[in-house]
Amino acid sequence: MSWRWISLTALLAAVVVSYGIFVGQPDDVGLTPGTQRTQPGYYLENAIVTDMTAEGTPGVRLAAERIEQIPEDNSIALTNVQVDYLALREQRWRLTADAGIVPAGSTTITFSGDVTLESEDQPHAAVIHTDTLSIDTRSSVASTAAPVSIEVSGHRVHARGMIADLEENRVELESNVNGRFVLE
Repeated sequence: MSWRWISLTALLAAVVVSYGIFVGQPDDVGLTPGTQRTQPGYYLENAIVTDMTAEGTPGVRLAAERIEQIPEDNSIALTNVQVDYLALREQRWRLTADAGIVPAGSTTITFSGDVTLESEDQPHAAVIHTDTLSIDTRSSVASTAAPVSIEVSGHRVHARGMIADLEENRVELESNVNGRFVLE
């Protein structure tokens, strides 16, 4: 009786493997000789990626629910993102966003969807809210042309467009500034 089960199991396995090979083969119609289909990109789930400084200390720590390479253009898509800027000794920044995209070979990350950038460990910590924000990771400059809301010490300023130098801890509002306050 055991040989029957072994034979039946082997036959079922052969059927499953054959079906997988048959169904899993790409449709090569339309491909010219010598061309290949684009291989799928990589993806990571619940990932934490740390970029180290030249001194060997953590510089930027990026955590995302999903990081996925887009094979068509080799860009990288990020989902539910948190970025911590750790290399800046005088100033720490934390960014959260629903999504992000890194074009292939670029040092700029563009974040979108409920973007919040906040300074940490400062007496007058700033919290910046916007819908989209780009950060050049080499120069540590964040910018947007979208509407921006900045909160500092319970005060709020609204504007359209912003450039923030994260290393210098300086924010410049572009236009339509509504509100003002003085920090002492």
